[in-house]
Amino acid sequence: MKKLFTLGSLLLLGFIPWTGAMGENLTTLNAEASGKVFTIKTERGYWYADGTQNRIAASKGDFATAPYDNIDFPNSDVMSKFTFVKATNQDAYFLYNIDNSKWVKMNGTRLDLSATVDGASEVALAATTGGRAETYPHCIYFGGNQANMYGVSPGWTPDVTKWSDTGDQGNNSLFTIVEPNVEEATLASLTSQVDAVMNRIYSVSSRVAGKKFTIGGVRGYWKADPSNSYVTSTTNQAEATNFAIINHGDRYFLFDADHGKWVTPVSGTPGTGTGLALSTSPTLAEVSLVNSTNSAAATYPSVVTFFYGSRQYGISTGYTPSVISYNDLADAGNAAALTLTGSTVDEGEMNSLRDAISKHYVTPFVVSTGTDPNKWVWYHVTLRGNKYLHVVEGNNRPQVSTAFENTDAYKWAFVAGDNRDFTPFSFQMFNKALGAEKNVKGDGQMGNASDANDNLIISMGGQDGSGFNLRTGVASSNTNYFNDVNSTLGNWNHGNASTDNGSTFRVQLAEGLVTFQNLLAIENNAYGYMGATEAGLVGGAQSVGLQNVVYVNATEAGKVSLQFEGKYAQTVSESAQVGLGESPVAFTAGRATFFPYQITLGTGGNRAFLHEDGSHKVVGWETGARATNWQVAPAQGIQMTANAVGDKFYATLHAPFALQLTGATAYTAKVNLAKNALELTAVEGNTVPANTGVVVVADAATYTVTPVLSSAPALESDLTGVNFATTWDVENLSLGRSDNVPGFYKWQGTSLAANKAYLPASKLGTSGARGLVLDFGTATAIDDVKAQSGKTGKVFNLQGQQVGDNYRGIVIVNGKKVIK
Repeated sequence: MKKLFTLGSLLLLGFIPWTGAMGENLTTLNAEASGKVFTIKTERGYWYADGTQNRIAASKGDFATAPYDNIDFPNSDVMSKFTFVKATNQDAYFLYNIDNSKWVKMNGTRLDLSATVDGASEVALAATTGGRAETYPHCIYFGGNQANMYGVSPGWTPDVTKWSDTGDQGNNSLFTIVEPNVEEATLASLTSQVDAVMNRIYSVSSRVAGKKFTIGGVRGYWKADPSNSYVTSTTNQAEATNFAIINHGDRYFLFDADHGKWVTPVSGTPGTGTGLALSTSPTLAEVSLVNSTNSAAATYPSVVTFFYGSRQYGISTGYTPSVISYNDLADAGNAAALTLTGSTVDEGEMNSLRDAISKHYVTPFVVSTGTDPNKWVWYHVTLRGNKYLHVVEGNNRPQVSTAFENTDAYKWAFVAGDNRDFTPFSFQMFNKALGAEKNVKGDGQMGNASDANDNLIISMGGQDGSGFNLRTGVASSNTNYFNDVNSTLGNWNHGNASTDNGSTFRVQLAEGLVTFQNLLAIENNAYGYMGATEAGLVGGAQSVGLQNVVYVNATEAGKVSLQFEGKYAQTVSESAQVGLGESPVAFTAGRATFFPYQITLGTGGNRAFLHEDGSHKVVGWETGARATNWQVAPAQGIQMTANAVGDKFYATLHAPFALQLTGATAYTAKVNLAKNALELTAVEGNTVPANTGVVVVADAATYTVTPVLSSAPALESDLTGVNFATTWDVENLSLGRSDNVPGFYKWQGTSLAANKAYLPASKLGTSGARGLVLDFGTATAIDDVKAQSGKTGKVFNLQGQQVGDNYRGIVIVNGKKVIK
């Protein structure tokens, strides 16, 4: 930071004007000014602290007729001296008036002097957009809100007032450093006062995440009763429950640190319930803390708001007080304020809780990962409820219109950035027609994805409470939300504005490979996946397999089909298990209150919603049931098992969609001319096309598959397969081992498991072979096993005993293993 001065000014006053370039880090400016003495110097005068009136009253000097540059430096009696006081180990700064030994804090349109410090004294710096920005680039704002900027008014008797015009304000609240610094002992005392006020929380930030605290107000303290999972209250602070705010990314969740549960709105109805409950899931536990506007704000400056609703929560005035929701922020402010207890959450527990948030946080869409568009989940995206977002060739800005086409230009994916540790909260947005080359930038245009990425942030709710907003940057700015601007995607106001719903987004699955994970399962609040058996759709699985993967493809605007294991979900009827068929049935996927999906199949009215019943069947039911809400999860990283033979592990695989293998190699198989061995060929890229039977060779007992979107035709292979458990034909050959040699053999089992491959008896012709070894060609896995070639010589079994020509099994001929 450069300090610029003139010799004249230095000799006359001994102060040094502090200037800076546009775009400097504002936190750094605060830090460098902390503990320094400075005046607040404007184009219209100096801030002057009037100790008699206990306020920043009027700036001294008549500057109405003279431009700033021609004003002589005034004497020290016409300006007050101030300093920033920084909280210990926190990026929070408070304004102190040295002349009167009082704190400066905002009070509506004016600034007061106070003997005590509180949240209204917190200040920060912002870059000005005014005409003198190149010389005086900074203005001061209060209370964490750039709308609260104060400067000198332009009248003949100028006064320090609140300004809404940030462009003009830039010239009216700048500061210059004056030497010397605040005395060390004085600064230490002031910092101690600031640290004390930091124990009263008035905003959610890194300063509170992971710290334990009690929630108490003028009516008592919050007390969690784990026996009935309801938050009551007590007047005894010693009985108060310790809570913690767990942050993950830029979101915050309320946790009961004493009982190990999350605090959520009662009955799962955010913003509309009357109380709070305890839950094993953090799904509805997201909170924000907001300033109270009541008279007791200095003592109880914060109220708790759950992110999914507009209500604040505090303690009621009833004879037996309990925690309920308020519409009146001022009233709630007295009822629910936070005081730190001083201890912190254990680091290991903190990481575990963040991991729980990662698994259970619900967004209206799947955030895809990686750089391969074939592995992304694609959506139709609308603004204003009926205008589809799409790209037009030659136009770099996405268009918004009521016209709809089921083409790639209308499909969008939300993709996690490589540098994001918590993908549901920050992502990039791609269009399928443009692939991975361009993404949506902060100004709403499509830009080069290889440039610095603009990470988008989702804001839940939307103007009408049923959509969501997308934004970049800080939430306090109303110009960084995406909106329908003259039928194009642009920056405008956010969806919480009372007159605007143009920035309210909704999504509809367009195509993808996903799983439907049950949000509110009916048994012990456990999560479960929707899947398929030969009988129909089922729910409740705690781990995901290929039978849980759903292929979704748009049939028309707002309609898609669901395909499980190659068969389509059929029309729903009340209480009857949803069946599977060969023909697609269109369905709509609406959102539930908490941003999972509610799925309606067919035209069965309000009883057509997919619902998990008590026996884990997926049936038709009414929309209000808890187990009717489903969360979409990515179909990736599915664990498969293989069986050991020697130092390798073997399995077969067959699926109705393409699979990318990790930790194993896939091989297609062809019966050789002698019909005594299967010649194996490694699958290029280890991506198995849909409906292709393969042999899998792994280095461990488990390997991973990820379903992908691929239109590549099936590879030539003599193996076929099943998607559901199937009655076994003993004439066919299945993967097995004989004398510890892997191959395909006749098996006397009764049923072949789902997603397995086998060799049909028809591929053997009239050879009557009972088994075929695996021939890897030049591969080294088991290349000591060779098919019998017809050579003559002594024949030995695997125990080294010579056998006759009528011996059947694996033998050694001329030093090679063969099958007879």
